[in-house]
Amino acid sequence: SDSDVLWQRAQLPDTVFHHGRVGINTDRPDEALVVHGNVKVMGSLMHPADLRAKEHVQEVDTTEQLKRISRMRLVHYRYKPEFAASAGIEATAPETGVIAQEVKEILPEAVKDTGDVVFANGKTIENFLVVNKERIFMENVGAVKELCKLTDNLETRIDELERWSHKLAKLRRLDSLKS
Repeated sequence: SDSDVLWQRAQLPDTVFHHGRVGINTDRPDEALVVHGNVKVMGSLMHPADLRAKEHVQEVDTTEQLKRISRMRLVHYRYKPEFAASAGIEATAPETGVIAQEVKEILPEAVKDTGDVVFANGKTIENFLVVNKERIFMENVGAVKELCKLTDNLETRIDELERWSHKLAKLRRLDSLKS
């Protein structure tokens, strides 16, 4: 068929190449690879991070990241059965995560509109939102860095207070010996 022509042997042994989008358990992929169902990775997900591929590099404000993360609500939920069936996931499995509409208010660049989702029964969710968990994860890295700064500052202040407390205790003992 015409779609078979899009798949070719690649230059490396045991590899294939496909130009275009690939959908697994879906006929409407809106990204290079869309999987409706669980994905098991027996290795690592790798992301481009090489400085030589980046420009306009600026350090982030970790104070702001901590504020944004503290505003995000974490919830427990289950997917509705009709959505789970269309997405190839288990409806009864409890999940923990965020609500895209809420994240969009706090961190809009972590939310994407993927268009309409149509269930087998004909029901439609218009402008279905998904979150970029990698973006939220990086926000968490910044928030943790900010918490480390705050903790280090508190430890320094506690050490200083303990030194002053010991000095005051010594002065009190000397004062009581004099009297």
